[in-house]
Amino acid sequence: MDVTFGKISSIISILILTEQNFEQTLYDEYCRLGSPSIVSCDHAGNEKDVFQTTDDVYVKGNGYPASTEVGIYIVMDGYEATPSNAETVTYATTETDGSLATTLIWTSPLKLGKYDIWVDTNGNNQFDEGDTLNDQAIGVFALFVVPELPYGTAASVFVMVLALILHKRM
Repeated sequence: MDVTFGKISSIISILILTEQNFEQTLYDEYCRLGSPSIVSCDHAGNEKDVFQTTDDVYVKGNGYPASTEVGIYIVMDGYEATPSNAETVTYATTETDGSLATTLIWTSPLKLGKYDIWVDTNGNNQFDEGDTLNDQAIGVFALFVVPELPYGTAASVFVMVLALILHKRM
């Protein structure tokens, strides 16, 4: 029905959801919220993208459908976003404003490498419309796990090499 207020006209319609248009309605709501984002962070929610094998990895995000369970996958950079390629998966429910609170997604020990974060928004275990992948380009990744090099070990190796060099010169 058309309702006219001066020069302002709006159309009021009632949408009866069926199984077919339910997914489209969710996707439209998703698009209305803006582009979703996901970032890796520490337990306090501070953005972080380099982790040691002994760290725990958390994520946070926004722009998702409100109060919706999502699957959060960690996939090695360059691999297809599929559950079988995931190092880990965690399920979380978005807040009423569409944000994703700081969520633990991977506990130590971590596997060395470069990783992408995939958020399966519609819960169908497939990367498709409405899902978020931090970046599909190989070499661009959300987080990087590096080996932990204790300063004592590095310093000891340096001193031994220096001693060897000085010993050879004498």
